[in-house]
Amino acid sequence: MENNTSIQIKQIPTDISNIRHFYDYENLKVTCKDEYETAATYFLQVKHHLKITEAERTKITGPINQALKNTNDLFKRISDPLNKIKNALESKLRIFADSERKKLEEEERLRREEEKRKFDEQAKAAKLEAMELESETALETAHTLQKRADSIDTENVIVKQTVRAGSIGTMAERRTWKWKVTDEKLIPRSLLVVDEKQLNAMAKAYGQNEQAIPGIEFYQETSFSATTR
Repeated sequence: MENNTSIQIKQIPTDISNIRHFYDYENLKVTCKDEYETAATYFLQVKHHLKITEAERTKITGPINQALKNTNDLFKRISDPLNKIKNALESKLRIFADSERKKLEEEERLRREEEKRKFDEQAKAAKLEAMELESETALETAHTLQKRADSIDTENVIVKQTVRAGSIGTMAERRTWKWKVTDEKLIPRSLLVVDEKQLNAMAKAYGQNEQAIPGIEFYQETSFSATTR
């Protein structure tokens, strides 16, 4: 499939780019019917200028967007199945890496427990020796050995996997924290998000179906629709 789209960016026509005369409209006061009608005329003029500006913009962006869509569709035929395969492989790699890590963590935990046991035994022996000899120095040695034993954490064991090198790159295990909902009722209010889409639908239908929502006020606001040529 060939897609050799050529896009030419031209200068915006002066009658569209020149909007200096519109700036004064912003300062118009609307306090009577005549001023209201003048403001309405200005509103329609601005609306019309926006319309032709958008038409000029889409002359340029239309072909670009279409070319982008065609290009994305073309490459998705390759990337979609490859991403599916990649995700499947990653899932299998993750399962194996987790099981290997558990083995390494258990080995490290056993090593630490053995090291802790040895220091405990040495501390007890040194303490008995200090009592027999009534030696402050021997007692300090016993305290030092006990501190070393107590400093060994056999509960919070964390190990890192080694980086696996390949012929076309390297793979390194990366651990990231994720989250999942276990009980919606316990989630703090500050983390809840207002469903704006549903509230907008309820506000739109409020005239026919009034619903009271705690903490929400439905109100009417005047806006204008305008059609220009």
